[in-house]
Amino acid sequence: MRVGERVDTAPAFWFEILVGDKQWMVVQSVTGVGASWEQPLEIWEDATHYRVVPTKKKWSNIVLKGAVVDEKEFFKWFDGVKLGNVADSRKDVVIHLIHAGKTIATWHAERAFPVKYGGPTFDTNSTSIAFETIELTHLGLKRED
Repeated sequence: MRVGERVDTAPAFWFEILVGDKQWMVVQSVTGVGASWEQPLEIWEDATHYRVVPTKKKWSNIVLKGAVVDEKEFFKWFDGVKLGNVADSRKDVVIHLIHAGKTIATWHAERAFPVKYGGPTFDTNSTSIAFETIELTHLGLKRED
């Protein structure tokens, strides 16, 4: 990008989620897309100088929040995880950020599987939509354009 070029920012509300090869239309929000380094290691070279070296990268869990609809995708995926055997439950999760009808950024979580499910809050005094959440762990996150 050169100085003076116009850059349109993308709104965060226009995205789509692919789980495996299926598009999930009920997702209202996505959080936890990120990574960090564990506590850096300090290596002393002599009495007055040291280097800070990153140790291990860790990935945040991704949380999908969606409206409760007649499809039971969130719960079926969570329920499909079996103790000691998650191989059948692992799916790639792809998040596309869309602007002006085209994908401008993609995040790809590799071999994700659910570790937590949250059902809706029921309240007779509320007029809000019922939401459910699913928290996913994964083997790594890639940013693709």
